[in-house]
Amino acid sequence: MSKKTLVVLVSMVFLTTFVFAGGPTLTYHGLWYTYSFFWNNADFDTGTSDGDQHYYMHGDISVNADFGAGVGTHVTIGDWGTYGKHAITCEGPEGCGAPAGFAANGVHLMEAYLNVADLFDTPFSLTVGKQHICYGDQVFDGGEDGFMGAKLSYGSEMFDFDVFGYRLVEGGGTGFIGSGTPEVPDDWDLYGIWATAKLLEGNVNLSPYGFYRTRNTEAIAYKTQYGTIKDNPMWLGLRSEGSPATGLNFAAEFTMMMGSQEFVEEEKNGDENKVDYKGMHYMARAGYTPPGMPVTIGGAYVSFSGDTLEGDYSYGDENTVYESPTWGPYTFGFYKDWPGFGPAHLLRTCCGFSLLAPWEPMVANLNVINANIGFTNGPVALRADYFMYARNKTLDADDPATPVIDNEAAMGNEIALMAKYTYQETITFGATAGYWIPGKYFGEDLTAMLGGYIWTAMGF
Repeated sequence: MSKKTLVVLVSMVFLTTFVFAGGPTLTYHGLWYTYSFFWNNADFDTGTSDGDQHYYMHGDISVNADFGAGVGTHVTIGDWGTYGKHAITCEGPEGCGAPAGFAANGVHLMEAYLNVADLFDTPFSLTVGKQHICYGDQVFDGGEDGFMGAKLSYGSEMFDFDVFGYRLVEGGGTGFIGSGTPEVPDDWDLYGIWATAKLLEGNVNLSPYGFYRTRNTEAIAYKTQYGTIKDNPMWLGLRSEGSPATGLNFAAEFTMMMGSQEFVEEEKNGDENKVDYKGMHYMARAGYTPPGMPVTIGGAYVSFSGDTLEGDYSYGDENTVYESPTWGPYTFGFYKDWPGFGPAHLLRTCCGFSLLAPWEPMVANLNVINANIGFTNGPVALRADYFMYARNKTLDADDPATPVIDNEAAMGNEIALMAKYTYQETITFGATAGYWIPGKYFGEDLTAMLGGYIWTAMGF
């Protein structure tokens, strides 16, 4: 975003105070954090030496305008990504996740939406524009930029729900207006409903949900080889979380994928042209804090189904590789102020985000078992974690076309430590590191990986 655009945007926000009688009530919020990520020996190879340390930073400021009668707007501008541009030569990256050698987008609109609460004096509200989404642990936009769309919400003491439609990818847009192009790339849309029933006086929530993602692609570059691709997966799931007893908290979830991906070709018909989605996601997480004690003991099990590493299937077959509706990071409760499982495992995923996507080999087709113990005393929080990683299924060496469960599925164990300190109830200082001992899945005679990060964060 250019400086002129920023000036216009800020001016428009303040201009509303004169346009509306009495002016809206303005409130301001901000968020800043910086992470120093480091990793060593991510290839588990004793004969090589690989590693890196880099900084990742996020900064934003939000303006909320309340016009009364439930009408308001929210605008967030900011930037995020790896920072390391030389101040003189301009070498290196500068925000928006741009790696070295690539241009960054700069400060931009991260969120901008209109919200109307108590619509027509009912318990409904409407939100329209670019907005963040996070449902459970897996339906997440990543926390940096939101998705464009609309959401209708209902809220009561016993029951809530959201019905929404989001444009994940704009295939066409203003650039195609008047172009005369006969084939405009299709959009990538996500529709869904997330409902929540509040049980046991609000101590336990039960959330059934459904999502439908659609994309019909007629990309010219792929047309002669593949034809038109219709990709329409669906998700049905049930999540429950809460604190049914003093000191006990839990979360549990089950999701199944349905729908299909189809290559549309004139010379083929029926199931020969289709792949049916059959992925599954299981999660159970619990923690217990004895009354009057600063110690919490917990554990978790997470599973993403899959027959092969990256969904290697033939048309007419089933695709059991599970993926999230947004391909976003799997949050695992944000236990270390960043989405993902152990910090070493995190630093082996694409860009360090633990994306639950079919092309992310460190998250797809994965089983995770976790045990943890934590200590909290005022501003100090400590936690130790044990993670065991394994593939759901691997390929038989004698018959690669046949997925089997075998002893080579073990991906190894990670031991992780974390420490956080909150200064003046405002600034968080934290550090975490994991030591990952690889399993047989990666080979023999390998050495461990070290990965982690140090961070500082403040919001106002």
